[in-house]
Amino acid sequence: MPVRGCIIGGGLAGAMLAWRLAGRTRWELDLFTGDPGAADATAVSGGAVRGYERHPEQRRLAVLSLVELRSSRTLRRCSQFYPIDSTYLRADPDRVDAEIAEIEA
Repeated sequence: MPVRGCIIGGGLAGAMLAWRLAGRTRWELDLFTGDPGAADATAVSGGAVRGYERHPEQRRLAVLSLVELRSSRTLRRCSQFYPIDSTYLRADPDRVDAEIAEIEA
């Protein structure tokens, strides 16, 4: 018997969650999105998918999600993802180079 699930929101997080669960054969998913053109969490956050989390494990998981997103044309299209170039630097100059190198790797 399949597991039924409902995802509310079709932005970046909702699209990625649906993508991951759809790959499991025992899931039946319903995806509810807002009205076209209405502001949602992705619109509010700017849809930031980032690899600059402070905690090393959270950063590693964020980078893996970003790699997954960027490597799938279907997932990018479904989530309406588009890359922008930006770099966020922390106040700790001793760690900046190492963290940027980790993200870029």
